[in-house]
Amino acid sequence: MYDFFLKLLGVPVDQVARITDSRLRFRGEVDYFIWIIIAAVLLGVMVFLMYRKSAPDLSPVKKYTLATLRTVFLFLILLLLMRPVWAFVIESTIRRELVVLVDSSTSMKIEDPRSDTDDLKRVAIARGLMDPAKGLDQTVTQTPGLEKISRLDLVKTILKSDKFDLMPRLAKDQNIDTFAFDSSLTPIPAASFRQHAAGEGPTTQPTTPSKSDWVDKLGAPGQQTAAGDALRAVVARKRGQPMAGVFIITDGANNAGSDPRAAAALAKDAHIPLYIYGVGITSPKNLTVGNVFAPEISFVKDEVPVTVRVKSQGVPSARVILKLVDAAGQEEKVDEKEITFDQDSEPAVALKFTPKVKGDFTLKAVIEPTDPAITELTKDDNESTQTLKVIDSKIKVLLVDQSPRWEFKYLTAQLVRDRRVDVKVVLLEGSSGLSKSKDSPYLDQFPQNKEELFKYNVIILGDVDARVFSTAQLEALDEFVNNFGGGLAFVAGKKNNPWTYRKTPLERLLPVEIEAGGAISAGTGPAGEDVADKPIKLELTAAGKRAPMLRLAADDAASERMWARLPPVYWVAPVTRAKPAAEVLLVDPSPTRSTRYGKMPVIAVQGVGAGEAMWIGTDNTWRWRKNKGDEQYVALWGQVIQRLALPKLLGGSKRTRIDFDKKGYVTNEKVQVYARLYNESFAPITQDKVKAFVSDIGPDDPRAREITLRPVPDQPGMYRAEFNAPEKAALYKVFADVDKTALYDLPVTEPKIEPGENALNQELLESLAKSTGGKFVREEDLYALPDQIKAETPKVKTNLEVEFWTSPLYYGLMLLIVAAEWIMRKMVQLK
Repeated sequence: MYDFFLKLLGVPVDQVARITDSRLRFRGEVDYFIWIIIAAVLLGVMVFLMYRKSAPDLSPVKKYTLATLRTVFLFLILLLLMRPVWAFVIESTIRRELVVLVDSSTSMKIEDPRSDTDDLKRVAIARGLMDPAKGLDQTVTQTPGLEKISRLDLVKTILKSDKFDLMPRLAKDQNIDTFAFDSSLTPIPAASFRQHAAGEGPTTQPTTPSKSDWVDKLGAPGQQTAAGDALRAVVARKRGQPMAGVFIITDGANNAGSDPRAAAALAKDAHIPLYIYGVGITSPKNLTVGNVFAPEISFVKDEVPVTVRVKSQGVPSARVILKLVDAAGQEEKVDEKEITFDQDSEPAVALKFTPKVKGDFTLKAVIEPTDPAITELTKDDNESTQTLKVIDSKIKVLLVDQSPRWEFKYLTAQLVRDRRVDVKVVLLEGSSGLSKSKDSPYLDQFPQNKEELFKYNVIILGDVDARVFSTAQLEALDEFVNNFGGGLAFVAGKKNNPWTYRKTPLERLLPVEIEAGGAISAGTGPAGEDVADKPIKLELTAAGKRAPMLRLAADDAASERMWARLPPVYWVAPVTRAKPAAEVLLVDPSPTRSTRYGKMPVIAVQGVGAGEAMWIGTDNTWRWRKNKGDEQYVALWGQVIQRLALPKLLGGSKRTRIDFDKKGYVTNEKVQVYARLYNESFAPITQDKVKAFVSDIGPDDPRAREITLRPVPDQPGMYRAEFNAPEKAALYKVFADVDKTALYDLPVTEPKIEPGENALNQELLESLAKSTGGKFVREEDLYALPDQIKAETPKVKTNLEVEFWTSPLYYGLMLLIVAAEWIMRKMVQLK
């Protein structure tokens, strides 16, 4: 009846159910209303007197009734002057977006061994064996088949469950946008969700296959999980749109990309709550082999230090055997150690490998429990590999210095004795007879052409005045690093290096920034040598502690202790700061020598084009050997030379360099390849396209897969291509048609579980949800989630005014009153 009344007023039918308040208002002048009341009273008195005089025989009740009807009719006519309106308050909601993110990384394939009662109940709820609305306060009656189910299958079961009816209930009040995420965000084609009419409960009929096709297609191929990146992408995509939130289905594993907490802060700022369904168990039993640390290149018959990180979780007092095998051969064991875990921990274990021949090796670390009763979550992460290139040729080093300073003398002696190094020396102020003696490492002059210069792997520039080089030689040094992957080390000096290199082609190679007159203003120029008498204890940065190049022992803590025991230096070159792209490894911690940018960088490295440049901001490294033995000094400089030589040694050809966007790939994964190609005269190749090949055999393979390299705009000699990795796991070779001698490794493996990311990371997921005003749920809470999201929908109130004085209801009321008076007058026989 009330709805019919509102419709007579002209209220839109779709707004009737959302009216929360109503009242009568007037648009006319308030002063007129007083006169209308007075007029209505006067008219009422006149009408009463009229009926009293004209109908004396009527009973008082009938007289009053007729008079009242006439007075009300006249009042309604007068009220038209006030233009009455009916004001309604309508409460409504805005239909918002809900983004659903489904984890598609390989950790979702894990079959959690469930033994805890609550974990078994969660599977029972998902499979419909327990009421999803009643939570864990139920008794599970069927347990067979609940002990082991993959996380992805559990998610699929819930998404297709008619008892949960999860996606249709979410889609009823929000617009759903669905994505899968691992290392990247992948849209899932719009799914057609079944919805119920108002008041209708979930149907007992199964969902038609077409409704769940998108669920059946969900997979878990990703080797990495970048939850932070996925969330950032969603926030960017949906910026400015009304958002109900982001519903994330994940186990919380995150081993790539940006920090999820920082991404959650962005979501909070955008008022986007995170609703997170955590999949998996929180305390699995598992043994994991993490990263294998070994140099990328080594030499025949050199003992190669290999450090392996192993992790124990939920297996107290476990005893295991860690083996190191040569996976490239016949799985030959090269080293092993027994490890005992007292509790959950992640120690670094030092192993060794001595290659007897040159070639490409794959070192595989494998962990084996000594107790067969240990049931692990997964064995996919019980091994890890690292490739190693073993060479039998020497590293070609060119050492250039102005004068025979102490740094030059010690370094020359070290490089001459190193059997892995073929060193040539240019001493600009040395005796002309140095190069005349038999087997002398000295050269008469700096290489005069590119062919001579580019045969070296590493060039070390001491305190050399840049003016001794011609412009062509400086440009050749720049090209040596940028285009041909050479390594260039700047070893500071008190006279020339680095200050004379300002405004030369080499300034852009320096990992540090310098100012004009830096040495003189710092009091450390030629006249300032006598002030270098205060000891300076250098300090490793966080990056320096991790850098294999600066590692003096297999164990991190032992290496840091050895650095702390090294003798101090007495001079550090004052520079402004490290360049943005440089990585600072060693600093001078003294506040008096710090700049406004922070501590003074002493060792810094920077990738430049295909090669690498290093800054060594002291000429006192020789003090680390003097009267102390040469173990640390030899190790340090040996590792520096290998690091700088690495790009060219790995590249093989000096004319061709091929790089990939990752070190390894899984089958069918997208590969991006870049190639820098030069002809025999070291001029950039300018062809419109260049053929390249992928083969697990080599250049003689008639079945080699062909790919097309196309030029990169504005970069002469640079080419790129994109293709999918082969379907078969193997170590492939990639080579260009213009130089088939340059073979580059492309390791392709089968997808495996992301290492070390096995347990449900409930702590992280709860913090993400809480920080954004959302909620973390498990299977027992999932049924109530759509209602909880709906309850958070903000209400919008709008005012609606309907002109009562022009409505059919108003005139119908007037007609009803006058008709009632007329009928009653006829009944009492009045005219």
